[in-house]
Order: sequence, then C-alpha cells, then structure tokens
Amino acid sequence: MKNFYLNLKLSILMLIMALPISASDFSVDVSGGILNFNITSPTTVSLESTYIASSAEVTIPSVVYNNEVIYEVTAIGNAAFEGSYATKINIPETVTTIEEYAFAYCSELTSISIPKNVTNIGNRAFRRCDNLATIEVDNNNKYYLSENGVLYNKEKTMLIKYPVKKQGNSFSIPNGVTSIEFGAFENCENLISVTIPNSVIYIKDYAFDSCENLTSITIPNSVTYIGESAFGECLNLKTIDVPNSITYLGDYAFWDCESLTSINIPNNITYIPEGAYARCPLSEIIIPEKVTSIGSEAFVGTSISSITIPDNVTKIDDYVFYDCTNLTYVNIGSGVEEIGAAAFSYCEPLTAINVAEDNNYFMSQNGVLFNKTKTTLIQYPCGKQGGYAIPNTVNTIAESAFEGCKNLTSVAIPQSVNTIEAYAFYECESLASVSIPEGISTIEEMTFLGCTSLKWVNIPSSVNNIKNSAFEKCKSLTSVTIPEGVTTIEDNAFEECSNLTYITIPNSVNSIGAYCFSDCENLKSAIIPEGVTIIEESTFGNCSSLKWVKIPMSVSIISGNAFLDCNSLSEIFVLSTIPPTLSYWYDEAMPFYSVNKSIPVYIYKGTKAAYKAADGWCEFTNFVETNFTGIEENEISAPEIKIVNGNNIEVNNYYGKLRVVSLSGQVIKDIIVNGSAQITLPKGVYIIVTDNSSKKVVL
Repeated sequence: MKNFYLNLKLSILMLIMALPISASDFSVDVSGGILNFNITSPTTVSLESTYIASSAEVTIPSVVYNNEVIYEVTAIGNAAFEGSYATKINIPETVTTIEEYAFAYCSELTSISIPKNVTNIGNRAFRRCDNLATIEVDNNNKYYLSENGVLYNKEKTMLIKYPVKKQGNSFSIPNGVTSIEFGAFENCENLISVTIPNSVIYIKDYAFDSCENLTSITIPNSVTYIGESAFGECLNLKTIDVPNSITYLGDYAFWDCESLTSINIPNNITYIPEGAYARCPLSEIIIPEKVTSIGSEAFVGTSISSITIPDNVTKIDDYVFYDCTNLTYVNIGSGVEEIGAAAFSYCEPLTAINVAEDNNYFMSQNGVLFNKTKTTLIQYPCGKQGGYAIPNTVNTIAESAFEGCKNLTSVAIPQSVNTIEAYAFYECESLASVSIPEGISTIEEMTFLGCTSLKWVNIPSSVNNIKNSAFEKCKSLTSVTIPEGVTTIEDNAFEECSNLTYITIPNSVNSIGAYCFSDCENLKSAIIPEGVTIIEESTFGNCSSLKWVKIPMSVSIISGNAFLDCNSLSEIFVLSTIPPTLSYWYDEAMPFYSVNKSIPVYIYKGTKAAYKAADGWCEFTNFVETNFTGIEENEISAPEIKIVNGNNIEVNNYYGKLRVVSLSGQVIKDIIVNGSAQITLPKGVYIIVTDNSSKKVVL
C-alpha cells in the first residue's frame, strides 16, 4: 500500500535523531563521559552534546577551562544528553537555560533536580525518559516548582511535565492550571485516568500522546484549544467527551486511538484538521454545520459505513476517507468545490459515489465521480466489479483515480485521454491488460505499481518518459516493448517484474534509473542503448536469469550492485575502448558482485591490457578481444544457427522465442521458432538471442 499515512510517532523520532549537532568548540572529560561545549560569550558556554558511558552518574561542572580561559556553564543545549545512559545528572546552579529535548530518551534517568537559577525549560526536555519518576526543583527557583514530583511553572498555571514512571495510575490536575503543556503526559503508560479541572483552557501539542492505557477522559467546557496529536495513540481510550467550546483542533489530535468507536466533532470548528481522527474505529461521523473544509487523512481507516458531506463543506482534501474498509455509501453535497487525490481510495465495499445534482463542480455517472464537464475522471469506486469503459469525453484520469480497485479486470481508455496522472491504477491487482492511448507523453510515477495480474501493456510512440516505479511489481508482465522516442526510464520503473523475460529498450533512451530492472528474476538479456552514460545502482540487481548483457561505448560508469547476483551471466559485451569505471563503496557493492569472473568478456582488440589493469575489471579472467565481426558462438545448449546464401540465417533444432538485434540495440525481428526457421536480412552485424544462447552474426 502506498505510504500515504504519516506515522507521527516514528517520523518525530526520526526527526529528533536526525537533529544536526553543531561542531563543538572544545570538550571536557568528566567522570562518566565526555562533555562538548560551545562558547556563547567571552565568559559563558553551552553544553551542546555528550558521550556518556553506560549507567554513569554525570556532574556538569559549573565552570570549564579552555586555552587558559575560564567559562561559566549557563545552558544545556538542544538534545545535549539525548539517548544517553546516565542514571543521574547533576546540574550546576550556573545553568539558566535547558533547551528542547535536552534529556530526551535518557532511558536510565530516574530523577532530576532543577537548580534555582533556571529560567527557561524547552519543550520536551524530558521526552521518553522512560524511568523518570520525579522532577525536583530548588525552592528558591523563581520560575518553576515541583509538587509531588510533577513540574509546573512558579504560578502553577502550567503543568509542564508529569514524569513517565511516577507512581499511581490516576492523577487529578490541580485546579488553577490553565495550560497542559507540550508533551506534559506523553508516554505515561501507567496512567489509566486523568481528571482535568474547569480552569484548563489549553491542551497543548502531544499533551497525552501515547498514553497507551488511558481509558477515558472528560474535557471540561473551559477548554478551547486541543493541540497537534494531543491524544494521539492513546490505544485504549474508549470514551472522550469533547465540548463544543473547542475552537481550535490540531492535526492528528486523536489519531490512532484504536479503541475509540465514537466521538463528537465540536460545533464551533470550521476546519477538520489533517489526520484528526485517522485510524480511529469510528462507526459514525457527523460533520458540523460550521465546517467548510476537511483536511487530508482526517478520517483515514475509520469504520464508518456511510458518509454525507453537507452543503456547507467546500473542500475535501487528499486521502480524507482513504482505506475506510466498511464504507458503502457516499453522498457529496452541493457546496463541495474541491476534492483531493485518493479521497475514497481503498474503500473496498464502495460501489457508488453520489453527488448532489445542483453541485456546480462535480457529477456522478453510474457511481463514478467526475468533474462537472466530465472531462476528468476523479474517482472510480473500489467496490465495482469487472471491466470499465471510460467515457470518450474524458481527457484526464486524475491522480489515484483507480487506486486500490482490486476487482477491476479491464479498462478501455479512449483516444480522448491525453493525461494519466500518478498512481492512477496503483495496485489494481486484477487488471490484466491495458492499452495506453496515443498522445500520452509521460507514464507518471507508480501509475501501474502493484498491478500484479497485468500481462500486457501497450506503450504508445508518443511517450517520452517512464517515471519512477511506473510498472514496479507488475509480476505477470512477460515482455515489454518500449517505443522509439522514450528518452528516460526512471528509478524502479520495472523493479520486481519477476516474470519479465524480454524488454526492448530503443536507441532514443539515454537514461536508465537505479533499480530499474532490479529483481526481474526471469529477464534473460539486456541490450543497453548507445547514449546511456551511467548504469545506475542495482539497475539489473538480482536478475538471476540474465544470460548476457551488451554495454555500449557511451557508458563510462557502472554503479554499485548494477549486476548484483546476476549468477546466470555467461557473457558480457563491452563496446568501450576505455574500461568503464566500476563505482562501488565496498567489495559487496561491486557492480558484478557474485558474477562468475571466468565468463567471456568481449572487448575490442587492443584493449585487454587496459581492462586487466582497471579496478574491478581486473577480477575477470577471460577477456576475448574481437573486432565484433564474423560468427562467434557462445553456447549453452545452443540451437544450430548458420548462414545460408550470404544473407539468410537458418535456425534448426530450436523451439521458443528468437530475437534478432542490431549491435545498436534495435530489435530487427521477434519470432517464435517451432523446430526450424529461415530469416532473410540485409547485410550487417546482428546478435541472435534465444532463451539459452546468444550468437553474433555478420552478413
């Protein structure tokens, strides 16, 4: 399935781990590790990063020395101790600032004391300190206080951090608190219930994120603000009362609350934010009258069986109802002016999308969603069975229009269509054949990715670019002819087409992307056209049936793993007089790694010394110098092939597919031989390719 859905928890972790650590000005060894400092003024430094030994107690010095200068330590920088194994960290009284993520992921830290001069503590300073049981604050601190191990501002109007490992499974927030701060209860897995007083106005971003055992919570009418992912991944949250006092709801506010079957959407919001209720098993959704826009992924993966979009809504963003696997009925109101990509994709039971007749922007015909003029096909319901003929009024098949339509067996695309957008037929698993009409210039990224039953595709001569993963995982494709005029085949275009046996690449192609034919396990031969200068990383990696390859004179670089594990390679033709550079970063990434180095490598006469001296090429032991004329047989149970009467090629004792190819890569003939055949050709140099052999012939 396409990676449409933001896993916030993972993404944020990756972001934090990737935070750049600026080069420190100097380092100091202390008991338990190394502290790295940046000079912030002529007399002060900030602790920027650390290396702490396992289970160590660390004392941050109040002053440090460098080049005979004494500096006072006044700050603990962003992520300074992130992921350290310190069990105790002693902070000196000189510190005034503790920045964001300063102690994040200190998994062995059990307690910490904030000294009296700290004036600022950044968001998530103690994120995922999974054994932190108490946070203490010096009584003389003017900005912060601690009560029963919980961190507040001095006025106790902001609850800043509830320690993850604090004893007890319930907690009552003191009356007077107006703001539950960024990540205040994040990952508090011990908590089952929390009582929020009427004084609270703000529930900030990630406030209760990943409180996995929280089962119920009541939000009082005083609350007007619920931040991003405030209750995200509260996996056991079954009930939550959301008051109509809410005027702001953050992205992903309740995402992945996988036990939450019902929730009321506040009446006073005008926008349902991105991912707000994604992956909640909601059985019913009622959109309030003030809502005018629904953000992307807002209801992804919910359990609703029907949805009515009221007339007040003007915009339905991308993926709003994606993967709602119980959805059978959709009614779009008269006010909707914009519908994003894949809004109803992967809704497997959905057989019809209905639109109000007085809608000025959209219409429905036989349950299929179009723009009002029926020139753009926007969404084909996934629950429809069999084949479909696109009306000849259509000129654009929109992004993801047929995505996830697993029961679509055939599609007739009229000549009126001149644009097929990305993901249009993504994972149409039953689609067996498709003819792309003349006029299409680009096959967009992932257009047919995962069409595992696709056996035949016609690519028209108008196409000049085949984009990333366009036919990836089309596992039933056996042969593809790419027309003259195509110049670029991008990364992964035919990756994992495991039954692809033959591919015709025209001379017009000058760029073939990385992993383009990777894992095409049955591909038998590859003729790379003149004009291609680089064979990219893993282009033919794991093509385990590849018997021979022709590398043209234009290729100057062959990248790492280009022919990785092509264990059936029996011959290589290299037309360059200068050995192409084999680019790899370690031995196992060598372009011909695991290829038998005793197979014949055909090169021009007079170039053997250069190849034997070239890095990587020197591992091959059987260089055959040739002028690429005459007949040179390289047999693996080969059929009998001979020249008759000067310009006839006679084939005997062979049953199967036979291809005649010029040295430039152009396919001259493509035939099936049943025992014997005779082929008449003009004078020239040809390569005869069969299932189990290749021969070069000069007529």
